Order: sequence, then structure tokens, then C-alpha cells
Amino acid sequence: MHVVSFLFKSLTHQHRLAAHTLPSLPPSLPSQVSWETTEQHTVAWDFMEDFLTQAEGSCSTLGTFLRGVTRPFIRDKERWAGALICDAVAMCVALDPSVVTKSVECFVDVELQGTYGRGQTVIDWEGQMRGKEGKEANVQVVETIEMERMHEMLLGIVKTAGALSKSKQV
Repeated sequence: MHVVSFLFKSLTHQHRLAAHTLPSLPPSLPSQVSWETTEQHTVAWDFMEDFLTQAEGSCSTLGTFLRGVTRPFIRDKERWAGALICDAVAMCVALDPSVVTKSVECFVDVELQGTYGRGQTVIDWEGQMRGKEGKEANVQVVETIEMERMHEMLLGIVKTAGALSKSKQV
């Protein structure tokens, strides 16, 4: 089984339990996309505006939804280098693991006892926990992805939604 989730600095136990399992993918360590990775893989504002315009044109429901969820980022463009779309990055990794260009195997857990920070993700980047019982690498932490492929996948969603929308109208 392959699990994809994204880690936020204050990930709660419920978020951890909400990770989706995708049994059709090959067995491997679960992949996780960190908040920092999504910050480094923002979508250029020009591309995002074209993407949203295409989505609105091909399927008004999808376009309205996407415009709504990206509105806070669009309003605050100066803060971000591009659109921060965490879910899209995680789903691209889930649907096409070959989009990952760099990852590292690490022991990852969510602190639930309050020792380091209740509800926070703990990643053993330096392998200090290795060799301790149950603390071997349990996650493939995604560090970089191929942005061109992600763009292709996003545009593919728009095309598919448009085709489905038109087929329902017939």
C-alpha cells in the first residue's frame, strides 16, 4: 500500500488518520510531501491564472471551486512566489510517483505525548533514531518534484472535467 499525505508544522492526530490509502500503487514506503516542499513548489501566478481561466471555461463548477479555494493566495500574491496548492502536489505524487525527482527515507511520527510539541510532525532527518526499536525509516519524504509534469497533470484535470461536464449535458 502507498500512502500520500502532506505534513504541516502542526499536524494533528486526526490529519494523520485521514491520510488516504491507494492500494493500486506498488508497495513501498509511504510518501509524504512536507509543507516546506509545497512552499518550494509553488505554481507560477501566470500559469495559475491560465489554469483557473481554463477551468472556468471548461467546467464552471470546477472553475468556481478552484477560484474559491485559491482566492486567499491570489489576494496575498506578494507573500508567495506562486500559488501554494498543497493538495495538488500531494495528489500528483499519489497518482504518478515518477513526478518525484528527489526523496529521502526517514523515520517520521506525529508527537502525541507533548514531549517535543503536541500534534507536530517529527522527522528524523539525520537518522538519530535509527537502530532504536520501531524507529527505522518508515516514510519516503518527498523533497522535489518535476513541475512541468505537475502542470501537465493539472491541465489534464481541466480537460477531463470539461469532457465529463459536456457528456452530462448530452
